[in-house]
Amino acid sequence: AVVSTQSTGVCRKPTQIVAEFIDLIKTDAFAVLLSHLTGLPLSVNYDDPDCNDFSNEPFGMMSSEVSRWEHGSYSLLCDQEVMNLPDRLHIFYHSEVNEMYDVDAGGYISFISHSDEEPLLVIPPQSNTLSLVFAKTDEFGFTKFINSKMQKPFYCVSAQYVARTPNEEHIPSERSESSENE
Repeated sequence: AVVSTQSTGVCRKPTQIVAEFIDLIKTDAFAVLLSHLTGLPLSVNYDDPDCNDFSNEPFGMMSSEVSRWEHGSYSLLCDQEVMNLPDRLHIFYHSEVNEMYDVDAGGYISFISHSDEEPLLVIPPQSNTLSLVFAKTDEFGFTKFINSKMQKPFYCVSAQYVARTPNEEHIPSERSESSENE
């Protein structure tokens, strides 16, 4: 399958698009964008809207993964994954999802909590859609089992951003130290 990008007219394989998206979400600039969209302190520069230098500024913690989902795929919640997790922002980007996707096929992301019997949120896969979910300490997501109704595989890029805590101090970059000494 080939996807045409409107901006350049160049055809790219979806796996290349997924790889480029992974590169994007790992940048400090993307963390700053998420900070501005959500109000969460994901970036050291969060409180300084005039600062455009993101090259040496870490943004708390971030982890990401790419998953290929098909008939028989699912995810589990493990005890190690759900113990002492801080509040965090999840992002999900789906690619190559069949346009005729049916929720009865499974493959959707379900968020649950210890205190609720029903899912808090269900995110069905939809191509070229970015979903943002803020999860508190006792809220967790997993992918529902995909049954034989799923016609073709799809990809999901997922990432978790952990916001900086108010106690974390800003460590100045070399450039800001040298400008202070002059």
